[in-house]
Amino acid sequence: MTWNIQGPSGPQGQTGPTGPQGAAGPVGPQGQQGIQGATGPQGIQGEPGAPGTSTRLITVATGASPTDVMPCSEAIRSKEFVKQSATSSLRITYHDSAIVGSGGTTIGGFEVEVRIDGVAVGPTPLENGVNGGNSAVFAEFTTFGYADGIPAGTHALTSLYKFTVLPPTGCFRTDRHTIEIEEISHQ
Repeated sequence: MTWNIQGPSGPQGQTGPTGPQGAAGPVGPQGQQGIQGATGPQGIQGEPGAPGTSTRLITVATGASPTDVMPCSEAIRSKEFVKQSATSSLRITYHDSAIVGSGGTTIGGFEVEVRIDGVAVGPTPLENGVNGGNSAVFAEFTTFGYADGIPAGTHALTSLYKFTVLPPTGCFRTDRHTIEIEEISHQ
C-alpha cells in the first residue's frame, strides 16, 4: 500500500552564492533639461595690461624771417600736412600778425581766413576780424578752431586776407608766425 501523506516542511536552507551579472540593457531616452543654477561668485581681477600707445599726430610750422610785401590776393602762410584718418577732426591753432597799408587813405575792416585746400573750414569758419584804420593797420591775433569732414591724405592749410571793401595797396607777411594742426581721433 502506498500512503501519500505529506509531512511538515523542513527548515529554510541557506542562500546560495550570487550569480554572474547579466548584460547591460539598452540606454534609455535623455531626460528633460533641469532648472538653471545660481550664478557663481565673481572671479579674481586679472593683472593690468600693458599701457596703450597714443601717437599725437601734429604738424607745426613756425617762422622768424624779415617782414615782406606781398600781393593782397596771395596766401599769407601755407603749410602742407598729412591727415591719417577720414573720420578724425583737425584742431587748428594759428598765430600771426596782419599788416595792411593803403598809401594814405582809410582802410576798411578785413579778415584773415584759414582755409584747407582753398576752402573755408567747418563746422565754424576760422577767421579773425580786424578793424580798419588810417593808412596802415597792424593787428596781432590767434585763431583757434576745429575742421571736420576733411578726407585722409595730403592737404594744404593756407591763410589769406579777405576784404569787405576794395583791398588796400599793400599787404605784408610779418616776421613771426605759428601754425599747429593736430589730428584728433574719435574713438
